[in-house]
Amino acid sequence: MTKSLLLGISLTSVFVVSMIISQSVMAGAPPGYLDITNAKLVESQKNVKMHIKVAGNTDDGIDPDTGEGFFGYAALTEDFNDVLAVTYHEPIVDSDAQPGWHSHVVDLTTETGCVSGLAVASASLGEPGHTIVKRNNILVNQVSPDDVGSFSGAFASFGLTVEGGEVCVNPVDFFP
Repeated sequence: MTKSLLLGISLTSVFVVSMIISQSVMAGAPPGYLDITNAKLVESQKNVKMHIKVAGNTDDGIDPDTGEGFFGYAALTEDFNDVLAVTYHEPIVDSDAQPGWHSHVVDLTTETGCVSGLAVASASLGEPGHTIVKRNNILVNQVSPDDVGSFSGAFASFGLTVEGGEVCVNPVDFFP
């Protein structure tokens, strides 16, 4: 109980600090493509489905000339392990589902040198489900419940940066 409480407090602290840093860097409200307006995770015995809706168009985070972009969305788990995430990070290729939008199951760590205090510890190479991203809708379905952790009830949008060889997760917005 005490270990869980301390972990919860430390993870909450990371998110609070990350939100302060992210908001100060962005100087105001998040851009529409990172502003989550609605989100839900539906779990059954055979399938997990995540749907996130954002205020703007997801294409706004992608450079129209180069196709580059480094951001994503996630259904957070209670311990930051086996998080279901949808990412766009061209030109970096780390999945057999690229180029473009794809999903990962990731483990996050707070033991990092990232300014945000949050980094990717590991990520699946194969896509855990079927990913569809159109305008302001992000959908992942056909994910096995065995592949993802215990959902915390929170969703996040984030930017991705590389700092000192680590992939840093920079939270921008949370829902609810």
